[in-house]
Amino acid sequence: MRLNSAIKSFFGFFVIAIITIGLAEFLLFFYEPTLLYRYEKGLFVKSDDYFYCLTPSVRKIHTQPEFKYLIESNSFGFRGQEPQFEAGFRVLVLGDSVGMGAGVPEGRNLCDMAQAHIEENGQDADIFNTSISGYSTLNELKVLNRWINEYGPHLVIYLFSWNDVYGRYTLDVRDGYLVPYSDKFPLLCARVWLNRHSRLYCLIKKFYYSITTDLDKKDHLLHPSDSQIRIILDDIKTMDKVSHDAGAGFVTIITTGVNIHPDSTEFMLKALGKKDIKFYDWSAPETGGYDTDIYFKRDSHWNEKGHRKYGRYLYRIIDKAINGEL
Repeated sequence: MRLNSAIKSFFGFFVIAIITIGLAEFLLFFYEPTLLYRYEKGLFVKSDDYFYCLTPSVRKIHTQPEFKYLIESNSFGFRGQEPQFEAGFRVLVLGDSVGMGAGVPEGRNLCDMAQAHIEENGQDADIFNTSISGYSTLNELKVLNRWINEYGPHLVIYLFSWNDVYGRYTLDVRDGYLVPYSDKFPLLCARVWLNRHSRLYCLIKKFYYSITTDLDKKDHLLHPSDSQIRIILDDIKTMDKVSHDAGAGFVTIITTGVNIHPDSTEFMLKALGKKDIKFYDWSAPETGGYDTDIYFKRDSHWNEKGHRKYGRYLYRIIDKAINGEL
């Protein structure tokens, strides 16, 4: 009897929970329609060359609680203008969501801003930005090998993001959506589904981030191990070799570092120097890397102000390379 009573109580609680969740989702659908974290279906497509890329020549929306913006791809499956193969000086940019410009409208990411400076100064140079959200060095090395000869860059720029140190992996495209490989990350797949379909889940996550994450706080710094950093350094050295073997210059740019432990940054910079790799540290205080005004409030990506600022920095590097001063 006690067992039956317990089962009935559990079943009653389960039914009440389902009804409560359903009602909450229904109300949030009308009052908080922008809570979902999602890329519009069909934005990404599988790629034989680099596992996945943007669907060529497509216009899709990316939605997060802090922003909603249009992503428009070129005919090669990357965001931005068509690459100009006949330009007098060509720059190939490798990167992830930071370089792609997550959160900013078309024509507003740092590569677009740098290209605008190039055109304003009447220089015959082109930036081919191959940055895509979720890319790791596993994807970026394939992009480099695919385009190093066909595009023939004079300069290759790798936009390093600190999340790259947490694994050489690639995402997958299923049913038009970008997802982790389910056989390796089943919990992440569930989280991706909830991000796209459950406003209640996204509201809870938004509240959690609001009390645990703040770009102004330095008490929860990420501290990747030296061994994790060394793996990425090996990939960077490979990028450097592939570039130089093809007659191109190579530069690594450390893009963000607000929540990274100073010891990790110091180790990274010393190692790059020892490997004789040219680099710029945009995460340093003197370059404004700790200026939270250039980031979205609860997001580690640059806002439009950040992309304008670092677009100028990027142009200066390219200008030096054009003039043979890099």
